[in-house]
Amino acid sequence: MTLGQRIAEQRKKLGLSQEALGERLGLSRQAVSKWEADAAVPEVDKLIALSKLFSVPVGWLLGVEEEVSSAQSREEGLTDVQLKLVEEIVQRYLAARPEPASTRRERWWNSPKALTLLAFAFLILLIAGIKVGGSISAELSGYQSNVSGLAASYQLLQEQISGLQYRMDALTGQMEEQLEAQTRFLSDWSLEPEVWDNLEGATIRFSAIPKTVREGDEGVLSVQLEGVEMARVAGEWNGTAYTGQVELEAADGYCYYFILNHADGSQEIQALSTISELKSYYVVYLKEGVHLQFEARVDNWRDQNGFLTVDAWCLDYTAPGLCPELDEFRTKGLEYVLCVNGEETRREAVDIEGFAGETQLSLNSTGQFFQIQLYPGDRLELRFVLELENGETLETSAQSWFYDRESQILKQMVE
Repeated sequence: MTLGQRIAEQRKKLGLSQEALGERLGLSRQAVSKWEADAAVPEVDKLIALSKLFSVPVGWLLGVEEEVSSAQSREEGLTDVQLKLVEEIVQRYLAARPEPASTRRERWWNSPKALTLLAFAFLILLIAGIKVGGSISAELSGYQSNVSGLAASYQLLQEQISGLQYRMDALTGQMEEQLEAQTRFLSDWSLEPEVWDNLEGATIRFSAIPKTVREGDEGVLSVQLEGVEMARVAGEWNGTAYTGQVELEAADGYCYYFILNHADGSQEIQALSTISELKSYYVVYLKEGVHLQFEARVDNWRDQNGFLTVDAWCLDYTAPGLCPELDEFRTKGLEYVLCVNGEETRREAVDIEGFAGETQLSLNSTGQFFQIQLYPGDRLELRFVLELENGETLETSAQSWFYDRESQILKQMVE
């Protein structure tokens, strides 16, 4: 039974209408109606007033305490002294509580008002079961054994609120999807990239099928980058869809919009693929899709009087995600190169047996990778050279060191 159902039940037992109950509490009938429909929660002072009027504990109204007899309820109600203590504790709580951060979609249970209500309810539940008689401090000490039970009830309440929030978020998402479906004027569309041979961009071929087309309509693709329109291309109507293509240089963050201009001057706009809604990942992140990734780093090295030992390194190679001919970028061989003071002093092959021919390569060393003696003033750079099946070679720097003359220590250079 909910809080609203308990209020309605007790109101009917007293033979009161919603309007009559509202008059006794100094409220409108609508306020009482919202309580009973669980569309609103009574303020703390109203909860106490309802507790006295119905002769039931506040905890019973909130659903965390069994109903007791009227006589017992009156005996165990909050005294003026207890109410004053509650007010004082809550004032200290509010003064110490930090301001809650605002959110884009603030739910009622996350509001400061609701948090205050929960604090009031928790404190009232803590005190409501104490019998009038001895000192309040002594009674509170005796009541500590029940705190764990109240904490469990509070945890259960939090879980119920979380479940309610999840269901509301799901419902909101469904409503947004339905609203978006109603506002979409395209029944289908596509964006297909074709990477240029020089890997500096791509040709984006588009197709858009409107749900309805009127005579004189014009379909246009608009491509934007960081809020600036980079291209606007009119589509060619083939009786079923608007089709066309646009040439784009490699860049990440493209946003695509299809515009339907009507003969009467009105227009409709629909987002096809944007950063916030990735319906075609590599079209938005075009540079990432046409980019050859070849990176290396040193994970562990040590120095002993200028004698450098590299124990661990890592290398990653990834062919372009949008390349139509991945076979062109298969690995063939790998070498490491040591350059001392700008001159190559050592070049050796790195074993990639079992990885040769891959378009995605991830390697790391085990044990000693290489050793070399350096002297004060020397500078050393470690580089990797990757050969591909198409004859192309890729080169990347992994790490550089210099032998400091003053400290006589080998130091890592930071770019």
